[in-house]
Amino acid sequence: GNAWTMQLSGAKGWIEPTLTRVTIATGKTQQDDYWSLAGLPHPSDEKRPALQLELALGFQTAVGVINAQRAMDGAPRLLLETDVYRGVRRLSARHLPELVGAPDDDRLQLAPVLACVGGRVVLATHPEAAQALIDRALDGPATPRATGDALHLRGAPIAEALRLARPFLAARAAVTQEGGAAPDAEIARAAALIERIRGVDVHFAVGAGRARLTAEIDAPALLEPPGTAPR
Repeated sequence: GNAWTMQLSGAKGWIEPTLTRVTIATGKTQQDDYWSLAGLPHPSDEKRPALQLELALGFQTAVGVINAQRAMDGAPRLLLETDVYRGVRRLSARHLPELVGAPDDDRLQLAPVLACVGGRVVLATHPEAAQALIDRALDGPATPRATGDALHLRGAPIAEALRLARPFLAARAAVTQEGGAAPDAEIARAAALIERIRGVDVHFAVGAGRARLTAEIDAPALLEPPGTAPR
């Protein structure tokens, strides 16, 4: 048959490698990185192991660069960890409490996580947030959305996070503010109010010379008397 000629450009100029065997990727196995024939559709759940590996190495490299700079500055470094959740490998970086010196240090709240779920990339600021995103990617079907930026918030998880951070926030507020209501009580009331909000959907789109911002709040419990448990 006809011979194929391939040239690659490298540090030493153009070279012509010899092709001894050519296989067409089907995208059905972990060894297939991509579809090699133009025009073939890409399934939404296509796994691309080589690309996932590059993302993982990029995450590790970024953490390594940050740690190198912090080592020169004498600052606490990040601990890089990996684990598996529901068959999905997660890479994370976090500060160690014994290195930052204080259990209420702001830096302990940040623990970036990278994970690949099928054809999706999950990047979160905390393992719990990454876990929720992985659950949604595995359990929830992908649905198309309108063009533009969309944001969905749920009150209950936000209220729970606020309660967990209440000791730290109250201590910080007590130092920075003078007089007024007790910070701890204010935070408790704010958490109780936020918990009554089932969800908030915000959508922003620009088109035809106009910008449109819409917000839909699902919070019937806000109209109920104080002290009523959220439904």
